[in-house]
Amino acid sequence: MGWVVVVVVLAVVALALILREPVAEARVRRRQRQQERKRAARRRRVAEAEQRRRDRAMNPAKAAARRGPPRWQQVAQRNGSKCWLCGTRTYPDDRRRAGVGTEQLGATYPTVDYVVSIDRGGTYDMGNARIAHRLCAESRLANPGREEFRPPLRTYAA
Repeated sequence: MGWVVVVVVLAVVALALILREPVAEARVRRRQRQQERKRAARRRRVAEAEQRRRDRAMNPAKAAARRGPPRWQQVAQRNGSKCWLCGTRTYPDDRRRAGVGTEQLGATYPTVDYVVSIDRGGTYDMGNARIAHRLCAESRLANPGREEFRPPLRTYAA
């Protein structure tokens, strides 16, 4: 019985000696990856701060035009994800794959809609951008004088 304990202890010690180098190498690699992520985050923060400094130096409308149209995720993060036209929730999962690299967007998929449309002199500024259902934005574009919008039904989502 005592020799079994000795064999087990020797096996554990041998295993620890065998695995010591790979474990140490894995720790070094993990530390290097963490440092690289920190460096990348620092570079990103510096670039964003520089962009904000440049944007403050120029006209806000020009800065927004330079950045281009905001994505719906950015507008939703700032203003919330409810449709500003009908007041109901938008559904980012209301879409389906139509083929390789293409998607069909459903009626309640969130899109960026502009209070003052771009073709009528509006800007890409976040103050002008709002979240709307795809169907609400299309019907507002088709009928600019329309004031009441009914919530659309989800098309593709489960």
